[in-house]
Amino acid sequence: MLKYIALLSFISLTFSCRDQKKQPPNYAELIKGDWIGKEKLQENRQTQTAYLLIDDTVIRRSVHRFGLKYQIKEDTLIVEDFNDDKKVHLRYFHIAKLTNDSFICTAGRYQQDSFQYVKLQPKNNITPAAIYFGYEGPVEFLHSRYYIEIDSLRNVRFWGIRDSSTKQGYKGTLTEKAYNSIVSSIRKLPADSLKLIYVAPWQGDQTMGVSIVYGDKVIRSATYGHYREPMELYFLLNQLSDLNWQVKMQPDPSLTKDYFERKISVLPVTTPPPPALRKEE
Repeated sequence: MLKYIALLSFISLTFSCRDQKKQPPNYAELIKGDWIGKEKLQENRQTQTAYLLIDDTVIRRSVHRFGLKYQIKEDTLIVEDFNDDKKVHLRYFHIAKLTNDSFICTAGRYQQDSFQYVKLQPKNNITPAAIYFGYEGPVEFLHSRYYIEIDSLRNVRFWGIRDSSTKQGYKGTLTEKAYNSIVSSIRKLPADSLKLIYVAPWQGDQTMGVSIVYGDKVIRSATYGHYREPMELYFLLNQLSDLNWQVKMQPDPSLTKDYFERKISVLPVTTPPPPALRKEE
């Protein structure tokens, strides 16, 4: 009798382990994150880097575009794209591999098109006391300069032009989700190897910079144009620039240009580099 019970227990355990092994990976969770890969369009001379920014419901293939809705059914990624007539067009991608750090998918009638990405992972554990962002447009649009300050309580302070032609101060508050997303982007930065500024070899572009204050340290980095800077920095700068229109703010007369210039020791670089520095590396 005891042998019979032991045999049943062994069989039950065997099938239980087998069922656990058969459980498919949770693609819906694994796919979330920032992914980078090799750019297939060789005319993209700026970075030769393709990327996907994926959250709970949308995929973005550009930092400046709204996301495309997606869903996952078994091993297929279905993206709601748009054709030339702006009608919804479903695109199907077979998930060949999806892990915590690697994503390979195929598409096409014969699955002849292959796309490979790696996920950006945290590289530091910075908890910012304050975050500063600065923007200055091309020479012909110098009036577009503005600064943003974010403190650890998620308060946002802004000086520049928003919805009028007059530079003035504004204040608002980030949602907890938006703030945590920015901190997550900061923690993906290669903080120890960032340059003070990355310069594109052409003229007439914008300058964006960020400063991160934590402990008794300040990290600064900026870009003139989009050219060969770490993609982690590119994502963060554009994420911060979007706050100009994403965050609800109210005018605040106490926030002036002087308010930010008094903090010159921690402000990011926003002055465009001289032409002599804009050379192909």
